[in-house]
Amino acid sequence: ACILPNLIHFNIQIKACAKQEPTPDYRGLLHWLAVMKKNGIRRNAQTFNTALPAFTKCGAMDEADKLFKEMEHNGINADAYTFTHLIRGCSRLKGGPDPAMALRYLRMMASRGLEANTINYNAAMYVYAKAGDLAGALVLLREMELEELIPDKFTFTSLILCCANTKPQPDYKRALSFLDEMRSRKIPPDIIAMTNAITACARAGELGAALQVMVDIESQGLKPTVFTMSSMIHACAMNDPPNGHLAKRYVEQMKASGLKPTIHTYSCAIRAIAKSHDLDGAEVILEEMENNGYLRDKTDHRKILTSLIDACASKVANPDPSRAFRYLKRIEDNELHADTRTFGSVINVCAKAGDLEKAERILVRMKKKGLFPDEVVFNSLIHACANAADPHPSLATKFLNYMREVGLEPTIQTFGSAMDAYAKSGNVTGAAALLEELQRSGMKPNVIIYNCLLNACATQSTTDPKMAMRILESMKQRGLEPDSYSYGAAIHAYSKAVPGDVLGAESLMNAMKTQGVEPNLYTYNGLIHACANADPPNPRMALTWMEEMKARGLKPDIRTYTTVVDSMSKAKEFDLAEALLVEMEEEGEKPNLFVYSALIRAAHVRLDAPRTAKYLQSMREKGVKGDTVAFNYAMNTFIKTKDAENAEKLLEEMENNGLYAGTKAKTKTLESFRRRFYALKKSKKPSTNNSAAQPATTPT
Repeated sequence: ACILPNLIHFNIQIKACAKQEPTPDYRGLLHWLAVMKKNGIRRNAQTFNTALPAFTKCGAMDEADKLFKEMEHNGINADAYTFTHLIRGCSRLKGGPDPAMALRYLRMMASRGLEANTINYNAAMYVYAKAGDLAGALVLLREMELEELIPDKFTFTSLILCCANTKPQPDYKRALSFLDEMRSRKIPPDIIAMTNAITACARAGELGAALQVMVDIESQGLKPTVFTMSSMIHACAMNDPPNGHLAKRYVEQMKASGLKPTIHTYSCAIRAIAKSHDLDGAEVILEEMENNGYLRDKTDHRKILTSLIDACASKVANPDPSRAFRYLKRIEDNELHADTRTFGSVINVCAKAGDLEKAERILVRMKKKGLFPDEVVFNSLIHACANAADPHPSLATKFLNYMREVGLEPTIQTFGSAMDAYAKSGNVTGAAALLEELQRSGMKPNVIIYNCLLNACATQSTTDPKMAMRILESMKQRGLEPDSYSYGAAIHAYSKAVPGDVLGAESLMNAMKTQGVEPNLYTYNGLIHACANADPPNPRMALTWMEEMKARGLKPDIRTYTTVVDSMSKAKEFDLAEALLVEMEEEGEKPNLFVYSALIRAAHVRLDAPRTAKYLQSMREKGVKGDTVAFNYAMNTFIKTKDAENAEKLLEEMENNGLYAGTKAKTKTLESFRRRFYALKKSKKPSTNNSAAQPATTPT
């Protein structure tokens, strides 16, 4: 008689722990169950049916499973309700959802004489959805239909969520098809199903599809939730390109409708706005978060500032290291503890801006703090060494070695970037040494690696076509098929030989076609350059290759036109060159400084002052700024032909544009032209004395 009140008392305490929000009181549950056991109080069905679901809500499946086994041991049969909680609890495990465990509980029901119902299947479907296992979820759906269980709203909501969680790429199209299937089955999609579909679209970067779901929500009279609006803002951030303007509008719309943005909402908005190149607008949102107490957690605060640093790298063609450093200082001033991710983002900004000195300084700071970059950061740095205006192969090697020091193994892409730095510097020896190192590391070089080596052959000051041919043969011996870039680099090696080897380049082009490799713009430009660099230059052949390009559907670029004009200028084919200038402009290619310099240099050889003046005037009209080389040739032409008028005009331009300032050599050149011009002007000035009016006498 005295046991009953104690059992009731403990069940009340366990129920109170189970009802704690937002999650049950895990420690309280363990405490009261332990006290019951210590006092020898036998647990009844109410105890199990209260404690077991509470443990599953905490994700404590070990404890829930122990209770389940004890329950059966005590002769208390688990019902469908108990199994539903056990199955659903598999979605809350600390290590992530476990569909296999959920399926095991579902199958266990049959062995206990229980028929799984739609609710049980929906619980299992939710576990698959959380795990993003769409294939497994579809198997469950077919099984439900075989068991003549009708999928309901919750079934499809889980399936749509599963599409959003699918890796590596969310299946937003399947998610939208499930919405259509719900409608065809006369199951009106609710706001949760719609929100899950928007989430799938957002993660796939499909803002347009997300907007269409939003239109459906409005047309059905559904009220968007905080999660709905947050997912739409996430879609704005993930779209390509991001839509910061729309993200800002959704934030304002949330506030106007009484929905309080969460930290996730604001974070997505900041990413969308920052990635839309509106860092000032992103900072306004950040300030709002700080003022409203959203960023009390230092980790959240640091992550958002790090996302702003990331955006500094993605500013269109203009990475902003100074702003990135300002955000880094803000992190450090607020003691937010910059981590590897933060420093790596700053390094990435510096690398994209080509400021390798600042990037290296950050590496030193990281090292002092005991932090080390990851593979992504190192690859970004080495890639920047190759893409700098003045490539830094030695620095690329330094980063490669430091990568190994911190325990990271370079990948084939890492070696490729380092080799590219040597290739762009024309350092074949360095590129070849890296190839050997790559092979010693157990990696097999691919076509891209060999192309780097071929590019080094084509870029070095004294090209070596024979070495390029040996590299091509080595590729074939390894079972690698040279591509258009491989042949193109070898052709460029022939074109840059002194003089350009047209026959060698053409032979490679024919071999390339025989192998079924389609020539590209790079290949043709190499051939045309060989014609321009030949002795004598062959502009007619260059034109022939350009016509073949067009016949293959390839549009000549500025390099093509420049090289053909250069060949014509060297051959003194001015009429052809000028006709090509007209064609360039008709094709939308604006003649550049290299084109005009070639023409002015050729006109200088013939001392053709009128053509020189014509080309200079054309440059001025088209806004092409001259350089010292073009001006020097033009000035020499005017002075040697005694064209004082054009010489005076050009001298004034040379004095005013600042090109000849800064070095003694340039100043000396300008002064020399000035003296020669004044001497010319003086010789052209008529004499005013009386003797000048008399007929000239023959000197004795």
